[in-house]
Amino acid sequence: MQFTIEVKRRNQPEVVPGLLEHVGDKRMDGGEWSLKVMQAPLTVQEASALKSGLGVQAVNISRATKVKSLMLVGKNPLQIYLALKGCGRGYGLSSVKHDYAILNRFVKR
Repeated sequence: MQFTIEVKRRNQPEVVPGLLEHVGDKRMDGGEWSLKVMQAPLTVQEASALKSGLGVQAVNISRATKVKSLMLVGKNPLQIYLALKGCGRGYGLSSVKHDYAILNRFVKR
């Protein structure tokens, strides 16, 4: 698992280690930054467990793979939500918690 965190200030990108720990920190409002996550693919068992556990026909694979990737790093549901909340609709806290609870049976940390 590898994270690339890029900060853009005055059109000069720089890599800042540990920025993920400051997501939502009011002191970090000075720059524009985003999180790029190397995703861990879902297995067939995980996808079917998500489908039956959530009671839906189509699973949000994009969200589930991002949640799984952050779980492998050791993040809890709130930290995952804070890291992914800028991804748009479908990345709410309850959705992340549901994915986390189902994938927790399969992910070995």
